[in-house]
Amino acid sequence: MTVLSSMVFGLMLLSMFLLGVLTLRLAARSRQQKDSIQELNEALQRSREYAELQKNKLALRSDLDTVKDEFISTVSHELRTPLTSIRGALGLLSAGLLGNVDPKAQNLLRIASTNTSA
Repeated sequence: MTVLSSMVFGLMLLSMFLLGVLTLRLAARSRQQKDSIQELNEALQRSREYAELQKNKLALRSDLDTVKDEFISTVSHELRTPLTSIRGALGLLSAGLLGNVDPKAQNLLRIASTNTSA
């Protein structure tokens, strides 16, 4: 029986050794997977931060477009008011308010009147 018990003991030691090796391999694989998950989480966080940055840039661009549109509208309105007065004065001058005007001056009045109505 000593041979048999030695063999059983040897098989038990071998089994324990193999279990230890498998445990070490599983632990190493588990660490690798944890590292991979950590890297993925970091990449996801960077992607979220980039998306937030792009969202902020888009909101800023939208705000700038709104300010630009308001500025153009205001400038357009402010230019239209004096232009209307100038156009009216040119119309009165072209209508003969000055009396007889030489042809060269009449041509200049016509050009100015045409350019202010565009």
